[in-house]
Amino acid sequence: MKKMNFLMLRSAKISMILSLALLTITLEVKCGARPSHSGSSDDSNTSSSTGSTGIDGGTVTSAAPTSIPSAFTLLTPTDGAGVITLIPTFSWSDSAGEQSYTFELALDKNFTAPLVYSINSIPANVIDYAIPANTLIDGLTYYWRVTAVNTKGATTATNNPYSFKITESAFSLTTPTDGSLGLQLAPILTWSDSNSSTLYTIEISTSNSFNTIDHTATVQPASTLYSIPSGTLTYSKAYYWRIKSTKSTGEMITASNAPFYFTTIDDPSSNNGNEPQGEEPGSKKPK
Repeated sequence: MKKMNFLMLRSAKISMILSLALLTITLEVKCGARPSHSGSSDDSNTSSSTGSTGIDGGTVTSAAPTSIPSAFTLLTPTDGAGVITLIPTFSWSDSAGEQSYTFELALDKNFTAPLVYSINSIPANVIDYAIPANTLIDGLTYYWRVTAVNTKGATTATNNPYSFKITESAFSLTTPTDGSLGLQLAPILTWSDSNSSTLYTIEISTSNSFNTIDHTATVQPASTLYSIPSGTLTYSKAYYWRIKSTKSTGEMITASNAPFYFTTIDDPSSNNGNEPQGEEPGSKKPK
């Protein structure tokens, strides 16, 4: 009887131990489970900021501006400057907090419409701008201003507006130098650039008065050289040449040191030693 009671007690104890072990395992499993972070502010992959996907696949956040762009100033061309190019580059100091810049160009300081030129999409942190060709006309005075813009508002440069004037730069003949002798029959003519030119006209004559033109041609202002075509010149002859620049107003300006004089080589097949034909170079250099 005692033995039976002992066995029953031992069996009950074992059952209790097993129940406790099972309960312990259940609790450990529950405690060890990873909690869900869906919607949780602690999730490192979730941000309350708006952004866009960067080039590396990450998120690039851009904080919305809290105020209008900071003050900045116009730099070049300086106010009242004379500019000798029709495609100047404008520059200004950088504003903080801008999202874009607006550039405006006018013929009066009040920027009365219509404007000569304007652009409102210059990217942030770009602090210079070259206007397109054929925008400016030489001899005129222009006014320019820049405005920094963001979603909170706009800030104009503190020293707006600046003015400048397109001034003509003189140009001159360079090579072959005046009085060159014995040139080949297809020499290359060169000259310095004229900032206001829309077209160059080359004129070659055997007369220093250019009463008759033996050869003429035109080249675009991007070029300041001209190769005389074969068959244009003849042996043992004196020639005068000059370049004229056509301005945007239609006015033609002759190179300041024109005309230049040169002679061509003797005919290799002849040994007569003839002097170059044509007028002898004199002091008269008509413009």
